[in-house]
Amino acid sequence: MADDEKKAKPSQIYVYGPINPWNVNASAFREQLDALGDPEEIELRIHSPGGSVFDGFAIYSMLREHAAKVTTCIDGLAASAASLIAMAGDDVKMSEVAFFMIHEAKSFTFGDAAEHRRTADLLDKIRGPMVQAYLRHSTLSEDELVEAIKAETWYDADEAIKAGFAGSKFKSAAPENSAAPAIEGAAAFDLSSLHPSAPAAAVERFVNGQLPVAMPEGEESVLAAVQAHLSDFNYPAPKGSEPVSDLDADSLSAVLAELENLQPQHAAGG
Repeated sequence: MADDEKKAKPSQIYVYGPINPWNVNASAFREQLDALGDPEEIELRIHSPGGSVFDGFAIYSMLREHAAKVTTCIDGLAASAASLIAMAGDDVKMSEVAFFMIHEAKSFTFGDAAEHRRTADLLDKIRGPMVQAYLRHSTLSEDELVEAIKAETWYDADEAIKAGFAGSKFKSAAPENSAAPAIEGAAAFDLSSLHPSAPAAAVERFVNGQLPVAMPEGEESVLAAVQAHLSDFNYPAPKGSEPVSDLDADSLSAVLAELENLQPQHAAGG
């Protein structure tokens, strides 16, 4: 009986952090997926501000072609390319405190007018497969979906369910099978700078990944909080440099000053 119950638990895979070459990317995800072996069910857990749309397409395609049943669980945020990946699930669930965001693909170019026009044409072309991925679950019409993408639309869990992007909510709790992976420094994302139009509720929830909006009083306690926060993320240090968690008080004071300058911007919500 115990063996049957153990078999019934889904294999978990994570999209935690920005989608880029240094954090979540298609190659690394392929390795994670292959390492699962041949599971009957996969639980895809997402907390990401998005990133590369092409890596997002690739990860979406890997999951769609997999033989396992895929259940998407949005733990905190599925924005931009991460919202595309979420649509690969056969079922999509959201934490009661999670957010879901869709918008147009973005890019930048350096060149003449013709080069900029080619980039604009590519961005328009990318919208097509994005719409098809969202339509896998969304109850919006294609025209309504295109308008929502163009407007950059943020959904809380109830709104996402109403629009069909998710089917149900779950109460926030630690995953049963394994702990979430350690988030690298770049994955401790500043939501207000990545997505300036993010609603205040989302910004306050994801300020620098986990940093509390209310800081403790007193310089010593504040420095201790910053020290502990930096240690939690295990920032990779360049060769020959000291670990970020070992910075002295002066260095931590500089970090604190920068955080204090950013705080009002986070609270405003962009």
